[in-house]
Amino acid sequence: MSDENVQHLPEEQQQELKSKFLGLRQGLVAVVYVARNPRDVCVSYYHHQKSLKVAEFIGDFPDFVDLWCRDLCLQAPYWDHLMEAWERRQHPNFLFLFYEDMKENLMKELKRLDAFLGTGLTEDQLRQVAEHTGILHMKNRSSVNPGSSSYSEQALKEGRRDFIRKGKCGNP
Repeated sequence: MSDENVQHLPEEQQQELKSKFLGLRQGLVAVVYVARNPRDVCVSYYHHQKSLKVAEFIGDFPDFVDLWCRDLCLQAPYWDHLMEAWERRQHPNFLFLFYEDMKENLMKELKRLDAFLGTGLTEDQLRQVAEHTGILHMKNRSSVNPGSSSYSEQALKEGRRDFIRKGKCGNP
């Protein structure tokens, strides 16, 4: 990550961004990174930003796309983060997964994860993980979804509490 990409941020955020994956470089951690089609990420993130108080984005989708593509949204920079992860995908302590591959064959990807982490789960345990992390279970799990106080007034008026939405590829 170049300094010019972060120089406009407060010093604390600059240091946080510059030290991403520091534990990986020092061999202290294992990183599991899940990437998703950028179009789907943008659509999902737009819905989060429209619904949650932390952002309460009030523009329309084309406005949001413009800001997102230029890494000007809350919790940016997306593109630099993705590129930094991609550059580390061959590191032995780094597993780079794609959301789309998980949707296509979750058990195959869970087996890759199991091998990477060395957990030695049985086929039945992997099926339980697949069920527990399925979109329907995630939508209904209070530990995953923010409470009502996290949603904007507009979202609550419209009945939108969709932190976990569809979980689909190509049509988020």
